[in-house]
Formats: sequence, C-alpha cells, structure tokens
Amino acid sequence: MAIDIYSQQGLFGSKHKIFRLYNSYWVNGTSCSSYILSPQDLLPIHSFPTITMGDFNLHYPLPHPLHELSSQDISVSATYFERAADLSYSLLNIPGIFTYFQFDFSSRTGTLDISFSNPAAFPFFQYWEATLPSTGSDHVPITILLSAPLLRPPAPTPNWEKADWNTIKALLVSLQVSVPAIILTNY
Repeated sequence: MAIDIYSQQGLFGSKHKIFRLYNSYWVNGTSCSSYILSPQDLLPIHSFPTITMGDFNLHYPLPHPLHELSSQDISVSATYFERAADLSYSLLNIPGIFTYFQFDFSSRTGTLDISFSNPAAFPFFQYWEATLPSTGSDHVPITILLSAPLLRPPAPTPNWEKADWNTIKALLVSLQVSVPAIILTNY
C-alpha cells in the first residue's frame, strides 16, 4: 500500500510537493522464498521523499542483531538489504528494538524488518520509537517524527568570542595527561 502526501506549496518547508509512505507486510500462507514484492518494488528509486516500512518476514542481521538466523533467512533477505544499501536508503528503526510480540509465546519476538528512508526523506527524519502500548495486534504501533531540518533549533555550540582565553590558557598549561600504561602480552 502506498500513501501519498501532497502539498502544492511543498512539504516541511522544502521544494518537495510529494512525500510517499509504503506499508508492506507478509501474508500468512505465502512462501518466504517467493515474495510478491520484489526489492525493486519495495525499495523504489524516487527523487521525492520516500519511507518504506513493513513486516515482510525478512530476517537479516541488521535489524535483528541478537537473533540467530539461518543461511536461508539471510540469503532470502540479502537482496532487499543490498538494494537498500545500493540506493543509499537509511535504516530508520533502532536494531534490536522489538515491535512484534507473540501472544502465545510460541515464537520469538521480532523487529520490523523493513524500515527504510530514501536519501530525499532522511533529512526530515528525527526519530523512530516503539513505546506505545499494543492496540490488540501482535505488533506495537510505531511513532515516526518528521520535521523540516531548517525549522529545528541548531545544536548548542560554545560562543568562542565570549570565552575567557587567559583563564583557559592557564588551565591548559596546568593540565597533565598521563601516558597510558604499556601492556605486555606473550604471544
């Protein structure tokens, strides 16, 4: 499913008039080795901001760093993650943060496997979190905060013109940094 957000004036204070969100998911009963959406469909080349998210039952070490994965899991999912890397898509979710919980505890918890932003959308991305309670589904809702980079307050920086350089110089002269100890090892 694709959702287009459109504004004639541009979105987030930018020249982009369209922002696309893709939501994809795996349907029970389909084979994990034959996905309906190819890597090209799921991770398209767009010049406008695009975010692709979903539970596609792709098991790969990047979003699932603590899970043991089979070579088949990795081989099936590798083409999707290689395409994301080739197109400079950025992983949005924090690896290892669970979003999937089985009610009957018959299988392991999981994370969203597809959570990518193309290069045009990434500057608008601020954070991704999964802190909301379950809505009755086996997945918890995901919150994504997007904002205009130009409207964010700048990171605090020292005002070097107001620095008391005489005091700083005196403190630097008296500063002594110890030399790290040499550790001998036997090979």
